[in-house]
This record gives sequence, structure tokens and C-alpha cells, in this order.
Amino acid sequence: MTGLERGKALLEKQEFEKAITVLNTFLAEAKNNADALYTRAICYRKIEKYDESVSDLTAILTRLPNEPTLLCDRGISHFKNKNIDAALADMNKAVELDPNNPFRYSSRAYIRSRSDINGAMEDYEKAIALDPKDEISLNNL
Repeated sequence: MTGLERGKALLEKQEFEKAITVLNTFLAEAKNNADALYTRAICYRKIEKYDESVSDLTAILTRLPNEPTLLCDRGISHFKNKNIDAALADMNKAVELDPNNPFRYSSRAYIRSRSDINGAMEDYEKAIALDPKDEISLNNL
């Protein structure tokens, strides 16, 4: 089992700090491994190290600038770090790149609800139009 595989297994077990340690060792040899950086970014977010999460996601986005999942995840980390403007910028781009994904709209709506209620409602409505069974969006709307 590689360090990346061990790191992912530890993430699944919610052993985030151990996963980060294993991934750090793996990344010492494979500095630019996007999968390892992504896994570590999620672990960092889980232990509330949002700057580190943003840093890892940004490193991947320099090579994959139009990957909506990465933008969405970085937006969530920005949001958790109380950087609403950066969060919305990432979410806006994720929605633009992936306009048929209801999760993009509901994620942006959750962030928008802090400052733009009408915009949040529009996003929740769009998420529901794309996925009428999305109970979370229905509840939040």
C-alpha cells in the first residue's frame, strides 16, 4: 500500500492528523501529486486548518484552473476561514464551469445566504430544479 493509499484510508477512518503525517511523507517524494494534495487539503479542512487546505487546493488549481470540484472545495475552505469574497469567487466559477450540477448551486446558496438572501433563494431554486429530490436544498429554501 502506498503512502497515498494509506492517507486515503486514514481519511476514510476520520484519522485526519495521521493521514496528514502519512501524506506529508508521501508528498516529500511526490511533491506535485494532485491526488495526495487534494486528500491532504480535505484532512486539513476537517481539523480546521483552513489556510493549509486552501494552499493545497490552490497548488492543484494552478495546474487545473477550470476544475469545478477543486474550486468548490477551495470555496468551502475559504468560507470556513470566513473569507466570504474568495469563497463566492470560487463558487461562482464552479457554477459557471458546471452549470448542471445542483450541488454547485446549493453550496453557493449556503454561502450567499449570509449576505444575499435573494441570490441564495435563486440558487436553491436552481438546485431544486436540477434535483427535485434534494431535501437539503428544499429545507434550506
